[in-house]
Amino acid sequence: MKNKLAKLTAVTLAASMVIGSSVTGMAASTNQTSEREVRNAQLSKEAAEEGMVLLENENQALPLAQGSKAALFGTGSYGTIKGGTGSGDVYNRYTISVYDALTSTYNISNMAWWGEYLKTFEEKKAQAAEEKKDNDYVKYTQGRFGGADSFLAIDQALTQSDMDKAKAGGVTTAFYTVSRVSGEGADRTIGKGDYELSEVEYNNIKLIAKNFDKCVVLLNVGGVVDTKFFSEIEGVDGLVLMSQAGMEGGNALADILTGKTTPSGKLTDTWAKNYSDYPAATTIGDNDGDNKQEDYKEGIYVGYRYFDTFNITPAYEFGYGKSYTSFDVEPLTVAADENNVSVTVNVTNTGDTYSGKEVVEVYFSAPDGSIEKPYQELAGFAKTDNLAPGESQKLTVTYKTTEMSSYDEAKAAYVMEDGDYIVRVGDSSRNTKVAGVLTLDKDVVTEQLSNQLTLDKNWKDLSKTGKTPYSYKDEAAQIKAAARIALPSAKIKTENNASKIDEKKVTTYLTADAAKDYKAAENEVVETVDAVPANTKLIDVYDGKVSMESFVASLDDTQLANLANGISGASTSGDTWGADANSVTGAAGETSQLYFNSLGIPNTVEADGPAGIRVTAETTDKDGNAVYNYCTAFPIGTLLAQTWNTDLVNRVGKAIGEEMVEIGVTLWLAPGMNIHRDPLCGRNFEYYSEDPALTGYVGSAITAGVQSNKGVGVTIKHYITNNQETNRSAVNTSVSERTLREIYLKGFEMVVKSAQPMAIMSSYNKVNGTYACENFDLLTSVPRGEWGFDGMVMTDWGAGNRAGVDTMMHAGNDLVMPGRTQDRMIAALQGNPVGTTADPNLDKTLVLGDIQKCVSRVLTMIMRSSQFGKMNSKVDVKAHTETYDNLVTYSSVKKEEVKTTAVKKLEDELKKAQEKADKLEKELGEANQKTQAANKEVEKLQAKLDVRTKNIRLKSAKSKKAKQATIRWAKVKNVDGYVVEYSTKANMKSAKKKNVKASTISLTVKNLKKGKKYYVRVRGYKVIDGQKVYTQYSAKKAVKIKK
Repeated sequence: MKNKLAKLTAVTLAASMVIGSSVTGMAASTNQTSEREVRNAQLSKEAAEEGMVLLENENQALPLAQGSKAALFGTGSYGTIKGGTGSGDVYNRYTISVYDALTSTYNISNMAWWGEYLKTFEEKKAQAAEEKKDNDYVKYTQGRFGGADSFLAIDQALTQSDMDKAKAGGVTTAFYTVSRVSGEGADRTIGKGDYELSEVEYNNIKLIAKNFDKCVVLLNVGGVVDTKFFSEIEGVDGLVLMSQAGMEGGNALADILTGKTTPSGKLTDTWAKNYSDYPAATTIGDNDGDNKQEDYKEGIYVGYRYFDTFNITPAYEFGYGKSYTSFDVEPLTVAADENNVSVTVNVTNTGDTYSGKEVVEVYFSAPDGSIEKPYQELAGFAKTDNLAPGESQKLTVTYKTTEMSSYDEAKAAYVMEDGDYIVRVGDSSRNTKVAGVLTLDKDVVTEQLSNQLTLDKNWKDLSKTGKTPYSYKDEAAQIKAAARIALPSAKIKTENNASKIDEKKVTTYLTADAAKDYKAAENEVVETVDAVPANTKLIDVYDGKVSMESFVASLDDTQLANLANGISGASTSGDTWGADANSVTGAAGETSQLYFNSLGIPNTVEADGPAGIRVTAETTDKDGNAVYNYCTAFPIGTLLAQTWNTDLVNRVGKAIGEEMVEIGVTLWLAPGMNIHRDPLCGRNFEYYSEDPALTGYVGSAITAGVQSNKGVGVTIKHYITNNQETNRSAVNTSVSERTLREIYLKGFEMVVKSAQPMAIMSSYNKVNGTYACENFDLLTSVPRGEWGFDGMVMTDWGAGNRAGVDTMMHAGNDLVMPGRTQDRMIAALQGNPVGTTADPNLDKTLVLGDIQKCVSRVLTMIMRSSQFGKMNSKVDVKAHTETYDNLVTYSSVKKEEVKTTAVKKLEDELKKAQEKADKLEKELGEANQKTQAANKEVEKLQAKLDVRTKNIRLKSAKSKKAKQATIRWAKVKNVDGYVVEYSTKANMKSAKKKNVKASTISLTVKNLKKGKKYYVRVRGYKVIDGQKVYTQYSAKKAVKIKK
């Protein structure tokens, strides 16, 4: 590991509540839209387009050409929800609603209706804001945890008169928007108006479908909703999951509806026919009347693992999504060894009109043995480039062989059991083909661990015994016919990653003088360290002049307590001059400002996510100067995952990191990594998926993106089993160890091992009887002892008031946010614990070494921050993820160049000719003449293909003399000449052409128009069989002609 600050480091588990810091640091001083805002808004739109899912498109209702006549209904069209509430909110400059975009895109026929509605709605919205309660037009939700108030438009009943006016003049298509909002602090409900349509919505859609030839419903929702209405209401043709798509959501939707962009998003959850089909439906939240205890008895059978294994037909399966075009996903080869499994697939756009992208999903089915397995599990995936009709692309998806292991609690190990591992490839979990079968001749332990987080109840998880899993026609035949590859069991190594950390041992660092009269507690080991010189500061630790151990040994109880807490509730004052320059108004919290000057410890800023950075958009600094911090509202986490495009998600992460650096935020309190256990979780929109692997891949991509910026990092949350908001602060989640490891810990593990997040945030709830923020197994043994986590752990906001300060510090919860436990820590350090008003016995004596350990990790995080670099100009602040050389690659994708229609046609002809030649060679000797002729044809076609695939590199296009331009290009072997094309139009229409000999690599074109911009490109050619065969065009270059 390259990171030299790794010895005493921790994770930071962070939360989402605003304490309102005082002053802005690096923000803009003018209210002009910046280039960064424009650029990132376009990226937000691109992500939104790729994550929207076309669920239904009967009668070719979509796309509908721009400028067409259409009607628009559904009050969510105007009150479009860009994202969830609470800590998931973002204060952006603008939001494009469905109404904004579609009234600019189409000739909307019912604008008079909208005029009347909007007048009333705005009045009712103002009334709701003033009275802070619902009315007949607005559902009011007060902002929680620093979030803004939300005003959900309540749909109004439509009439036949409304229909008659809207369809007058031959309007045949109508759109209807259904909006939902949820957020931190409350779960969704199963009733009408949330999971189900309200009666008004249902009747409105029914009326629209009756009156218009084509009815398209737009789902502006953050999670799963009931879709039975699509089949129940006759005449509903289209169903589009636009999701909650951020600030550019309306524009992104318009591009999807018009066909400018072909939908390519895929679901990251199973959408059930009935809510009762979900395995946790009877127990989650208040559904069983007990919100203090949640039993995860379904075990590993979450999402499609449950639906597939127990053969329950969903409305829409995991990984599902339609397109305006069609694709052929053809498995080509499967290769496997002890390290990796590689699946190569050819994807062809078989449509004739629309370009588009397709997702290739790779699953495996592991054999049952002593460990029960689900029907299938996602292994990896890839998304093609944009393919025009007829174009194709080869993709190779590679994943780790040992990721097909299952956890055996009895052995405390991951095991691959003997038998057949079926590799499946497709475009959804229920549209796959068997690509190959991997065989293993004996059981192999792939990773040895130790039992952690053991279940606090006595039960056995749900079993599939006696159940027949999902299957499809020809599945058995495909398995029988598939190529079989033997995995080399003897070469598969067992990695011993069992934690070696002693849970009881505490190491305390003291100077020799301090150690003389020190009375160590039970299991406390004292190590003597050198005393630090006077005026020692944190930069001296960074420079190696003093050790971290000596530095923390020099801190008194008050200093330690303040540094182990956020800025709120500081137990003493200090010289904070200069620290306010680091603060950011509206950020969720900060580390201590008190030692900015005396110890050279800068305060760092923590800001909410996960759809962008949540800070106050407009404020003033301490001198009264205006400050502007407009951030980008990206799509919600679920929509980002629905892109199935980790490269795109990584770009979103880079953009967020760029904004963090600009504004002065060190830790982004995101991404949210919790599993979609059940659709009713109020914060599912922040999280990615029901699948742990997809969660891990997407979380790793955005983490690496953010942390590619220097001095900033992410805080993966909420660790762990924060799968409901109902009574989240006290509920006990009882979960088996296997289920935790394979489902709920897996995504966190993947992000830690592949991207090393700067911090982790522990959740509010209990895990098997112990609060997450004081759970040693959860915070130390697993992430540090098994995964090699090298960051800081923090609490969720306010979690410190329900756990002992001694147990939190011992467990490795390094930073209590937003603070407010300083006095309790000091008292506990001095042997006089005071607890809380609610529970005076909550705290016990706090061992000095425990808080030293935690403060060391907080200080290590600070030394990695951009704020530390600002304070110390000689510090070389690094991009955090890039400082590690031992990161794990769970999956990789290799994409070949897209094959154009012309190239593919030649390849197909070559293939046919080769097949013909092979056939002739097997026939009688008298067919030799025909065979030779076929071989010549093969050679001729091969020669054409060789030329067709050559690339030309255009070196330069310059104008040094009036009315002239000189074009130069790199020489290409085996061509007969070149064709130089030039035009004043970027699309090269009406381009003039010049033929040049093969020996020439430059051309001066004369008699050009002075001062005019020309576009030039070059391609080569070779004469084969009397015809010119051309190479690919070079990239275009522009040149302005000298006057």
